[in-house]
Amino acid sequence: KPAATILWCTEVDSVSHLHGLQSTQLREIMRACDDVIGELRAWRDAQPERDSITLFIVSDHGHVTIGGTVNVADALCQAGFKAAASFNDHATQVLVRPGRAVGLWLKHDDPALLRDIRDFMMEQVWFGGAFSPASEPGSTSGTVDGSLALELLGAGGERAPGLFVHLGKTPADNQTDQAGHVDSVFYDPGDNDLRIGGGTHGGLHRGEFTAVLAGYGAGLAQID
Repeated sequence: KPAATILWCTEVDSVSHLHGLQSTQLREIMRACDDVIGELRAWRDAQPERDSITLFIVSDHGHVTIGGTVNVADALCQAGFKAAASFNDHATQVLVRPGRAVGLWLKHDDPALLRDIRDFMMEQVWFGGAFSPASEPGSTSGTVDGSLALELLGAGGERAPGLFVHLGKTPADNQTDQAGHVDSVFYDPGDNDLRIGGGTHGGLHRGEFTAVLAGYGAGLAQID
């Protein structure tokens, strides 16, 4: 028998992305996952060696609601920067990787260009914070003024972007009292078919950091 077995229920994540956090589809999938956990508990309790079996239920992240989308590469181009999702065009100066946090790589080292991009980003309604490689080992400040060190996120290294921009919350609007719209965030979908109202993760919102850890079985205290 294996020392450990992993069962990964991916449907909760997929449905959250596609249908949103308040959707009936998500509630149905969550109930299905609850049923799976119940079956695992029943299986564990039926085993002769049950007193040596422990179940852990974990999640790797939470979700927040997409309240607005932005194409950062297009926004940079409209501001006069030569940005794209690849360097296939020789004229491209800035490679943009979309997502909840957008990575920017320069074709050539150009601190002045990076500062200009930072200045543009900080004026945008969707800007939520910036990170860049540490100004020196152990520093919490990035090489780009006004940014924090990527190393704080565990994202430093030779392949790290020159600038990493976290997309912020959407401004308050007349939907803030509706379920799923409080603290909604901006997202750059790139080529992904993720839309307003759907779920997302990968940023620094507290909802994205919300995770589950529960245990049952050997070596754990029982809570009634």
